[in-house]
Amino acid sequence: MRNLMLFAFALLLSVTVWAQANPCEAEGTASAPECAQQALKDAEAWVGRVFQRALASPHFPDKAALRRSQQAWGEYADSECRFESSGVKAGSAQDAQYRQCMLALTSTRAKQLEGVLNQP
Repeated sequence: MRNLMLFAFALLLSVTVWAQANPCEAEGTASAPECAQQALKDAEAWVGRVFQRALASPHFPDKAALRRSQQAWGEYADSECRFESSGVKAGSAQDAQYRQCMLALTSTRAKQLEGVLNQP
């Protein structure tokens, strides 16, 4: 019985974590395109906050290099996602593919900058 209760708790916890990680899949959300657009805006805001912290951090004494890096990353992400979505028929599916790609790359960039900020 105890094992069954532990399993049920673990299952409930994993469903809760999945819903938080995939807000567009949760019940009661806006339409998928609107939700994906909001998720991308949230990720971009996250990168912006981390970037501002990085600019203020002593880990990055060359602020110009950090700015160039961020600009180059933005150009790379846009080009990469345009390429990835180019194989999809033009229209809403192509837009969705582009947003999904940008969301993934933007989240990765935020984690990358946070990782550097958290180094001793």
